[in-house]
Amino acid sequence: CKMSSIDFDKEINHFANFVNTRFVLGDALGHEDIESIMHHLKVWKEGLQAVPINIPGTTFYKALRAREAIADIILPEVIKRRSLSNGSATKRQDLLHFMISVENPLTGKVYELEQLRQQIPTMLFGALDTTVSNEVELLIRASRNKEYINRIKTEVLKEFKLDSSSSTNDIIANMKM
Repeated sequence: CKMSSIDFDKEINHFANFVNTRFVLGDALGHEDIESIMHHLKVWKEGLQAVPINIPGTTFYKALRAREAIADIILPEVIKRRSLSNGSATKRQDLLHFMISVENPLTGKVYELEQLRQQIPTMLFGALDTTVSNEVELLIRASRNKEYINRIKTEVLKEFKLDSSSSTNDIIANMKM
């Protein structure tokens, strides 16, 4: 069996993005929706660094469409949560709950659906961009600590009831750092 190497930086970045998307949006969205949101966030981020020309095919054009796609994925969950509680958000431990239930300081009312549809992707983008950068750096630095790596190996072997000759141990030992 030929073993392939794992791009540790890429995998840990993907994992951190996934965890943070779950933190912001909760567990109501399925895995495919979260993966789709993460893809659209990547396209959006690339478009923010491009020349702002809104012509089909340009990176900026794709970024604008990606932002809209994120809003379209999230909106049904916002509507569902609002309808379950007659206009205010259901209790959940995620940032989406906060965004749905917070009152506009100018009006004293919760934000309208279209306002949420426009603001939630921006909040998600900002939260992920800053948090993931810090998490990835922390995990990369921690992974370079031999004692830490050995503790991870021990936990993986224990959790999955493997012995030290298992291929999982080989994969962990061969991760690119």
